[in-house]
Amino acid sequence: MPNHYYRGFYMKLQGLNQGFRSVDGYFKEIEIAIIRANVIKDKEATMARFLNGLDMDIANVVDVD
Repeated sequence: MPNHYYRGFYMKLQGLNQGFRSVDGYFKEIEIAIIRANVIKDKEATMARFLNGLDMDIANVVDVD
């Protein structure tokens, strides 16, 4: 695949946020973006991306221990 293909998905992944989606819907979309961008999964990086895009009220309640 051309680099711009992966770059586009990576940029989408970086800009994802929950918006009006459910947490489950947001999580599924972030997982799909990770696969399409061919990102090597790093648990902490994935968690940071996920929490960064969550609605602030929900992110403040999430226990990340």
